This record gives sequence, structure tokens and C-alpha cells, in this order.
Amino acid sequence: MRFDMKKIFSILIAFFFLLTVVGCTSKADSTDPNNKKFKIAYISDTYGEEDVKNKEIIDGVNESFKNYDFSFDIKVPKSSENYETVANGLLSSTKYDLVLANSPAVCSSLLAVHSDYPTSNLGFIGYGDETNNSMSITFKNEEGAFLSGYLAAKSTKTNVLGYIGAYENKNQDYEYGFMSGAKAANANVKVEKAFTNSYIDAQAGSKIAEELVSKKADVFFTVCGAGAIGVDNVIREKGLKVIDSDLYNKSDNEIKLGEIYKIIKMPLCLYVIRLYSNHSIKM
Repeated sequence: MRFDMKKIFSILIAFFFLLTVVGCTSKADSTDPNNKKFKIAYISDTYGEEDVKNKEIIDGVNESFKNYDFSFDIKVPKSSENYETVANGLLSSTKYDLVLANSPAVCSSLLAVHSDYPTSNLGFIGYGDETNNSMSITFKNEEGAFLSGYLAAKSTKTNVLGYIGAYENKNQDYEYGFMSGAKAANANVKVEKAFTNSYIDAQAGSKIAEELVSKKADVFFTVCGAGAIGVDNVIREKGLKVIDSDLYNKSDNEIKLGEIYKIIKMPLCLYVIRLYSNHSIKM
């Protein structure tokens, strides 16, 4: 019997990120203890409401509050350079009980302006932060990264892999997980690492990918947000392969060896309902 290893690893990676949180779809008491409409805003990335990940978050919020009195505003910035302006506009209005973000670049922009509005409640999905009045829904990124590294090491023909991150001191769970998985599969494999120093610089992704290709890397793992656009362009041109982290899941099937995909609707439901019930960001 032949097995499609790409599909097997995609299923395994998705399985590791599935949080079995229950109760999101059950009916709740629709009485607001403060008789107050709960107001939520979500800042998406530039891909907008129809992007798979953004749509899952939007659906999760709507499902959570279907029995409650709430308003939900979705803001789609025109460009990545506009993230901080949109974030500042939402927080300065002081009318929202919770402002959500998912993209690392958007989360960073919210944090950049949060000190001016310290009482604003922020919700980060897949982005860890300890700031007061913020909550983070985070995942065991190292598990999916380990499987990605294992798959990459089993697929390389040159024994050289490329890891492209955003910042050297961020997302280290992905980095260590990927390297551990690669070494578990092939002790002789070499992992070439480089960083774009941005979550939004596609050109930096292209430049780094070219550099790693010159070092014989033939399978890449991207943890650099939109920088992966540039990486993908180089990989497509060279006929190589990439594994997408959840920070960018948009590679086409021609070059995609696998991807990490997180099921986020259920934990999102749990957190926003708790915040609504407690009227506090702290659980």
C-alpha cells in the first residue's frame, strides 16, 4: 500500500494543534449582567475577510455571541504600512471592550500604540504577550515545527534545509522544533538559518532565499509572515519545496511540501465568552 506522506504529515500537524475545548456552540444565558452591549473589533491583515484564517476568527466571534447583544467591527487595512494607523484609530475611540488581532505584524502594531490607551483590552491569537490588559491564545508551535523538520529532512536531496524566520529572538519554538525534527530524521542534515527582520518584507524573503539556495538548501520552512511571498517566488523559480508555518499558509501546491494549520475557533470562543462574563481580560 502506498501512502501520501504529504497528506499524512499535514493531518498530523493539524492534529497536534487541535485544542479540544468544548462548550462554544452550546447555548448560554443571554442576560448581560451589566445590561451592556459588548463591542468587539478585529483588525485583519491585508487579505481581508475571505482569507481562510481571518474567516475562521470572524466566524468564531459571531458563533460565540450569537445569543448575546454585541457589535462586531472588522477593519481591513489597505496596506501593511497602515496597520499602526488602524490600530491607533480603534484604541483611541475607547468604545471597544475587546480588540482582536491575529497577524504578528498587526499584533505588534497594536502593542506599539497600546501604551497610549492602557485600559484597552487586546486579544492576540497565536502571538504571545504579557502586557497588562491583553490575552494571548497560543499553541504548542514546537510540535508542528518538529513534524515539519522531520518531513523536510526526509525529503531533502542535498542534506541542506533552509529556515527563514522574521526575527532571531522571536518564534524560537518554531526554530527549535524544526531543527529537532530535522535532526531526529537525519543526523547529517544541515539547517541554514536566516532572518528577514520583518513580518511584512517580501523582498527580504527573496534575498535570503537566494542566499540559502546558494548554500544548497532545497527544502525551506518559513516563519516570516509576508516575507514568505518572496521566498515562494524564488522556490518556484528554482523548482524547490517549502513547508508553510501558520504565519503564512499561501504557497501553491506546486511548491508546497506541507503546512501547519491551527484550529483556532474553539479556543477563541472560550476566551471571548470568559471575557464577556467576567468583564475583565484576566482569567
